[in-house]
Amino acid sequence: MKKALFPFILMSCAIFSFAKEPSSSKEWPAGAIRNGTLGNPTLVHDAMLAARGQATVMGCDQVKDGRFFVKKDVSGKPGERVWEEIWQFQCTNGNYNVEMEFMESKQGGVTFRAAPEGK
Repeated sequence: MKKALFPFILMSCAIFSFAKEPSSSKEWPAGAIRNGTLGNPTLVHDAMLAARGQATVMGCDQVKDGRFFVKKDVSGKPGERVWEEIWQFQCTNGNYNVEMEFMESKQGGVTFRAAPEGK
């Protein structure tokens, strides 16, 4: 158990810098409407552990790089806004797309959910 958990902890704690955005929409994952993220740096930092954990569960052995994409623009009224993104992890054994759903709360925070692409 310890041997399996140790690489995950190291991977989760490592500083992670996403690559420059792809130059062409042909490189975007299915469903993406544009490059980038709508989250601020604090939200991205907070959500990264869940997203990387999901990529690991999906089979990513070691993250080399990654990219953000917007899947669904912000909708709803203040305090109830939601949006969706695709966070693509480029791993040594292929690309893994994690769908991120962000939900604003009336208290001013944002909760998020990480799921495999298409779930």
